[in-house]
Amino acid sequence: PMSIEYISSLDIPLKDASEVVTINLETELPDDPTELCNLLENESAPRLFWLAITAAYGRSGKLDEATEVINRALAFSEFSSTEDRAAFYSALSWLYIHRSRSAPKSDLATLQTAAAQAINEAMKLDPHRISTTLARGVWTITNSDDPAELEKASRIFEEVLRRDSRNLLALMGRARVLYSRGAYKAALKIYQNVLSLNPSFSPDPRIGIGLCFWRLNHLDMAVAAWKRADAVSNGTNTTATLLIGVSLMHNALQNPYSTEFASLYSTGLNMVQSVYQQNKQSPAAAVLLSSYLYSKKQTDTTIKLLENVIQYAHVSSVASDAHFWMARAYHFNNDFAQALKYYKLSRKFSSDSVLAQLGIAQVSALTNDITQSKLFLEQIIHDNPKCEEAILLLGSIYAQEAADPLNVQSKTKAHQLLKRYINMTSSAASKVLLVDSTNVVLSHLIYAHLTEMDDPPAALSSLETAISIQRLTKTDESAFVDPRLYNNAGVLYASQGQLIDARKMFEQAMAVAEIAKSKMSDAEEMKPTFQFNLGRLLDEMGEIDAAKKLYDELLQTTPGYVNARIRLCYLDLMNGEAQIGAEKLQELIDTDTGNLEVRALFAWYLNRTRRHPVTAKTMNEDAEQRHHKHTLQHYDKHDVYALTGMGNILLQAAREFRPKSDSDVQKQSKLYGKAVECFDKALQYDSKNVYAAQGIAIAMAEHKRSFNSALAILTKVRETVKDSSVYVCLGHVLTEMKQYGRAIEAYDAALAQRGERDGQLLTCLGRVWFLKGRDERSLGSLKQALNYAEKALHTAPDIPQLQFNTAFVKFQIADVVRRMRESERNKSDIENAMKDLEKAIEVVEKLSNSDKPPYPAEDLKQRVTMSRNTTMRQLERALQQQEAFEAGNVERLEIARKQRAEEEARLEAERKAREEAEAQRRKELAEERQRLTQQALDWAEQSARDSELYEAAMSQKKGSRRS
Repeated sequence: PMSIEYISSLDIPLKDASEVVTINLETELPDDPTELCNLLENESAPRLFWLAITAAYGRSGKLDEATEVINRALAFSEFSSTEDRAAFYSALSWLYIHRSRSAPKSDLATLQTAAAQAINEAMKLDPHRISTTLARGVWTITNSDDPAELEKASRIFEEVLRRDSRNLLALMGRARVLYSRGAYKAALKIYQNVLSLNPSFSPDPRIGIGLCFWRLNHLDMAVAAWKRADAVSNGTNTTATLLIGVSLMHNALQNPYSTEFASLYSTGLNMVQSVYQQNKQSPAAAVLLSSYLYSKKQTDTTIKLLENVIQYAHVSSVASDAHFWMARAYHFNNDFAQALKYYKLSRKFSSDSVLAQLGIAQVSALTNDITQSKLFLEQIIHDNPKCEEAILLLGSIYAQEAADPLNVQSKTKAHQLLKRYINMTSSAASKVLLVDSTNVVLSHLIYAHLTEMDDPPAALSSLETAISIQRLTKTDESAFVDPRLYNNAGVLYASQGQLIDARKMFEQAMAVAEIAKSKMSDAEEMKPTFQFNLGRLLDEMGEIDAAKKLYDELLQTTPGYVNARIRLCYLDLMNGEAQIGAEKLQELIDTDTGNLEVRALFAWYLNRTRRHPVTAKTMNEDAEQRHHKHTLQHYDKHDVYALTGMGNILLQAAREFRPKSDSDVQKQSKLYGKAVECFDKALQYDSKNVYAAQGIAIAMAEHKRSFNSALAILTKVRETVKDSSVYVCLGHVLTEMKQYGRAIEAYDAALAQRGERDGQLLTCLGRVWFLKGRDERSLGSLKQALNYAEKALHTAPDIPQLQFNTAFVKFQIADVVRRMRESERNKSDIENAMKDLEKAIEVVEKLSNSDKPPYPAEDLKQRVTMSRNTTMRQLERALQQQEAFEAGNVERLEIARKQRAEEEARLEAERKAREEAEAQRRKELAEERQRLTQQALDWAEQSARDSELYEAAMSQKKGSRRS
């Protein structure tokens, strides 16, 4: 820039002699330029000597000494001419620019200001000096990346090129501006022009050529340019070395599973490290090294390395990267305050840095500043719709918020974002091997958790995909799929009733956990869970012996696994070993009194062994009620099972209460109110507790007679739980609403689950058919009611209530039959009704004389008397009437039969006559067709004869003419 050719030695002429003082500018430059400046002043050396010595100090890296030489020259009184001072100020500006590029940030502003002042002084003295104009252009692009400043620099370089189209430094400046604007092809063309004009030019245009090729995705050509720059400089061009190292690391990271990865990455890293060793103030080299150190979790070293060089990072993109890696290191160390500080500094140097914004969002989420986190992530996605990390993180935040069942909006957004991320990462199958599969697997896990309640098949599909991805990305034969994925898939399969598939998943989880023991620290801790889940599944599949064996094996290795002991107790109690199960349960409650699962099982056992229904009077003495109360008072007042159990006991007591006065009605109402309070508390602590919701529905139906509200609740419960109790409750409510058809469907669904010998359900079905038959006066429905009543009686023949139910239905059938019109019944209906009525009278009479009749004996006796004296006689008269009706019907039917026979005979005769007439007509038509055909043949024959005669006559006539 100072138009000084390279000079290795300098001969300074002495003013009073013909001698010269020779100085080797490469080896003899003094550390302190004072004596050398004194010599130049004493001998009145021309400007060229001062500039040559300044350039020599600059080439040696002694910029302070070079600056001192120029300042001495400017202070020397003999240099008073405009040209001399303009040249010195121009040189001084270049020195300040050069010093500012390697100065710490604490000195940067001072040097930039000094450079600007020197440029201004030079421009005042000589506004047309090219070196000064170039200095102004370079100062502009090194001082700011603002588009307006780049445009200003571009105009400056174009001004120089108008005066000298082959000025290489102006061309380099112009190319630099174009590169900053993203015009890589135009910049490349200029860099190549500079190289053709001067292959030895410094700075080497090959660096710019390589950068343009890299941006244009011609990576091989970029590396070739940098390697040539390295070769030309004999390995001294550290920028070329650094860029070659970066390219090798980049190629390695393109395929991290390649066999060449280690070689490429280590070679590139060594080249970057060599640059850092030569210049430990190189921020670019330090940033690259810090990324490697961070990957090795050497975060303290990363912070120390960057602290030393971050003050020298003047290029915005490099400064941004340096602060970003500092932030990541602090982030890893859980120093979130420092991490947030450096993420923000990174964004300050590069406002569009997606990585810095992601970092701010992550730290904000970790410090519970969810609002700021979401704002940053939504802005990132708005500006970068394909930013997978932002989409996944925002979806994860919304998924966490969706844990609140009332936050429907967050659940919807989480579903949309996670689905979007999954679609993006699965759009190209080959991409799975190139990206970090951990995030992809994580997205499927979060999505599975989000949808497991609302859409179990979708949740299961996500888990299966996660398993497939882990299988696909196994790096070697010893790698394995996380066994927890198999376990979770097994749980979802089981919830969908796909028990065989669930079994495969649980068995696979156990097998992988066994293999993973040496590589997975918590694999051994997972095995008991997998083993218990498999046992629980076998338990559900009815393989009781296999389930017990698994539970026993589990307790041998993990004696404290209480859930296994609970299941063993339950299986004993349910499978004919009640004594053994009761003993085990007592041992459990003695050793694990505070375990809520144990207490829940014990409460279930107390409920199962209760001999009499709970009433308002006996409730406080009930063992189950006292047990639940003890649990809530001394162990956990929020225990959902205890609250639901207490609600059921209060509900039963209210149901059994028989109010006889207004005060009794209030007492019953209070019992229902307390039951609802218990259910409501249970729902507060577990909003998905369908049994508590069902309890509220029952209370509403029984107490408030609000059947529509109860039906709405039970319908929602049925969508969640396919338990027979839900269908029973639905049947009860629908029966009260007189929707008998739907009630029958509900009871049938419950009966299908419980089995055909459930007396309670058979009785319910008998009742609803009875009500349907009574309301509709339908004999068919009543017969169905009798059928179910008899089935219920067959399950427990000695229960008086069931005996009475069967007799009562027969009474009702007799009453309906006697009231039916003769045309709606027949003789056998009445005879059957009379036989059934006689049997019913015998049953009820026997019940009235028993020690404990199901209803007051007097009422039963009155029923017997009325049926025997009234109903039976009415049936007898009905039978006589029916016989007379049917006898009359026989005579009328005979007359009608004869009339119908005569009518049929007449119709048959008419049909035959029509057929004969039709046959005669067809015969006549055939004869007529035959006659006409013969006539046509005769006409044809006559016509042929006439034609022959005509031709003969004409032939004779022609012969006469010739004669």
